[in-house]
Amino acid sequence: MLRYNIYTEYDSWLLEQAQLLRDRDFQHLDIDNLVEEIEILVGKEKKI
Repeated sequence: MLRYNIYTEYDSWLLEQAQLLRDRDFQHLDIDNLVEEIEILVGKEKKI
């Protein structure tokens, strides 16, 4: 279960997602928002 909200606690949400990935706790990942954030990062990288 997610403890942090991406919209109100972004940094904490990111750290939580990273820890869930490290723990391989895939069932508790916020997949939709995590994918969207990765796609945004990739888009920023292409502009540099």
